[in-house]
Amino acid sequence: MGIKRRSLPFSYGNGVITATTRTPQGVIVGSPSVIRSSLVEAVPAGLQGSQVTESENHIRRMRVKHKPPLGAIAYTQMADVGGPFTSTKRYVLSPSKATMWHMAGSVKIGNNTETDVYDGPLLLLPSNSAFLAFPPSAQSSESQLAGYGTTAIARCAPTNSVANLATAIGELLLGGLPRLVGSSSWESRLTALRDVFRQGGDEYLNVVFGWLPLQQDISDLTKGMVELDRLITQYENNAGKVVRRRYDFPPDVKDEETVLIGNRSVVLMPTTGLFFRSGSSTGQVIRRRTTVVQRWFSGAFTYHLPTGYDRAKIGSYANRVVEEFGLDLDPEVLWNLAPWSWAVDWFGTVGDALHNYQSWVADGLVMRYGYIMEHTIVRDTLTFVGDSGLLPQYPGRPDNLVLVTESKVRRQATPFGFGLQLSGLTARQQAIVAALGISRV
Repeated sequence: MGIKRRSLPFSYGNGVITATTRTPQGVIVGSPSVIRSSLVEAVPAGLQGSQVTESENHIRRMRVKHKPPLGAIAYTQMADVGGPFTSTKRYVLSPSKATMWHMAGSVKIGNNTETDVYDGPLLLLPSNSAFLAFPPSAQSSESQLAGYGTTAIARCAPTNSVANLATAIGELLLGGLPRLVGSSSWESRLTALRDVFRQGGDEYLNVVFGWLPLQQDISDLTKGMVELDRLITQYENNAGKVVRRRYDFPPDVKDEETVLIGNRSVVLMPTTGLFFRSGSSTGQVIRRRTTVVQRWFSGAFTYHLPTGYDRAKIGSYANRVVEEFGLDLDPEVLWNLAPWSWAVDWFGTVGDALHNYQSWVADGLVMRYGYIMEHTIVRDTLTFVGDSGLLPQYPGRPDNLVLVTESKVRRQATPFGFGLQLSGLTARQQAIVAALGISRV
């Protein structure tokens, strides 16, 4: 993890007071006195910004092999891969350059007159004030980021075909088992109905109470088999495909206003009392803190076929029904479908498949990559309000001082979510990671 630092300096600029003494006749006594602001005043320590970035080296070397017709030509290329990233920046947003004020005033010193001229900024607070500090960062903790990432995955992940397939199989089994229980009587019921039809027995009651229920039972079962075969085919075709998703949390914005300090006058740099009226001032420094937090997730999802996956037997039953008999079941077709051992065999096979699919539901959906990102900005705006303490002829006001703490964070998920480590994955999860060629977690 590399750490980079850079400074973001700030200065009010230099203020200066020039004092000139004159006799009643206007003659300058001596040389004018010049007082300049000190470095501590002009470059306050509490307002020196910085940016600290912690980031992995995200460039990796990777071996690449060409596919035919180029052949197995291997070469090395640089790949850009994501990883943990944190950047915290503290800086003075405003003023970029303090407003310079020009004020002049005179005072009697014996028979002479001293004239002071001030050229410099008006400050909200003395440069060494403890209130001149950057706001705290609103960056979330590692556990909070993992929680947001988990929530985002739950809200934007594509439909898990493994879970849907297991559900479909379960519903078909639940609906088909009652019919299967009666399959031992299907053949005898069909034999009786066949004799009736051969003898021209097309009585209404035979059709309604004999043929139709039997046809419905078997037709529902066979249609369910075909539908299940379609779902399995879809599941197989989509395995390994990448689905990209992004989820943006609603921005979190908060404003709060506080009286930072009261009974204050504005501050000159360097300071002098010549421009201030006597008595205490009732000015205040107000702090308005605005916090803006934006979080979002970006990821790519996929799933794979379980190890040892085999659906040949399941498909063969559905193919037999469709290809040989179709779905329009008349008495002759049903007779050709007997005996009904195929139905029993099919349910046994699908039952085993259901167990296998359900055991893979938890690990079926995998992320090829997933990142939770957060951008936070905390902005303190300091404003001087009320009585400045200056004499009425000096209406100047200090610039608003805007102090910002900004953080940018990115955290990477494992293929199975946030808050996990490779060492904490199960053996099966590690096997899935290896099968999909995902080496970075």
